[in-house]
Amino acid sequence: ATCCSTTGLGCWNLANDKTSEAFNVGGGAGDHDASTPSEVHFPLKSLTEEMPSPSPSAYSAAITAAAAKGDLTPAENMTDGNVCSDNEEMHDGLCYGTCSALTNGEAPIRTSPWTCCESHPCSIRNQRGQLGTSLLCKGFDVSGDGSCPHNPGACLVDEEMFLGVCYKKCSLLTSGEHPYRIAPATCSKFSSGWDSLNPFNGKTSKSFDVGGGAGDSEDAEAHMPEQRLTESGGIAVIASAPAVAVLALATRQGDKDPAPRWSFRAATAALKKTVQEEEEKLKTVMKKRRLRTMQ
Repeated sequence: ATCCSTTGLGCWNLANDKTSEAFNVGGGAGDHDASTPSEVHFPLKSLTEEMPSPSPSAYSAAITAAAAKGDLTPAENMTDGNVCSDNEEMHDGLCYGTCSALTNGEAPIRTSPWTCCESHPCSIRNQRGQLGTSLLCKGFDVSGDGSCPHNPGACLVDEEMFLGVCYKKCSLLTSGEHPYRIAPATCSKFSSGWDSLNPFNGKTSKSFDVGGGAGDSEDAEAHMPEQRLTESGGIAVIASAPAVAVLALATRQGDKDPAPRWSFRAATAALKKTVQEEEEKLKTVMKKRRLRTMQ
């Protein structure tokens, strides 16, 4: 409730200050318009976006309506030869965000998880690298939605991908109260930072560790991305994935269809082994790079 006639240290001089309860108001005071609050308030999304975001209940209703029509498949080009989502590209068996999108079209050719090239022939001079703050899942080493690279395929519309696995969206499971998934069975009010780790901001339940499909039996369990959602006649690919995206492959028992299916329950042993293998590979790569730099 205090205003100053100058800036900086001059405001410490009380002669330059004026305090009044009348200063502690919002800009809409006196206009009798409910959309412009008269009290101090947080920034209003309605002032920056023409249409407000749908409420959790409206969003949930839209998903339910889509499920009733049997339409929970994402909108993807099914005949482009790309088993990743349309905003992703395949590299070494994994789906990454396209280099074209990550570099605004300036370096559209992916040459490694962390580098993109401007044009052929690719060399040190025309490549761009971005590691981010950590080696994995940062910089150019991301998927189309900015998370970790993942195995080929996509999730259903009512699902979200977490560490390379498709789960039913936390926003649907918690009616929008805890919309961010921070663990297989935990949803939070915050997407990251210390606030997301505060147990008072999170909710954990075994019922959150499920796939989508709006109750049908096909995707009742958490599962790996499915290629049938990104390409007609897609075939499962076992990729040399980073540790955060590896799960074991299992075959449905008693099913006449011999098509392989990813099993979340078989993940633990494979994940531990892959963590060790990938760490050794990364150490070898970084050691070789350091040696080349010293030469």
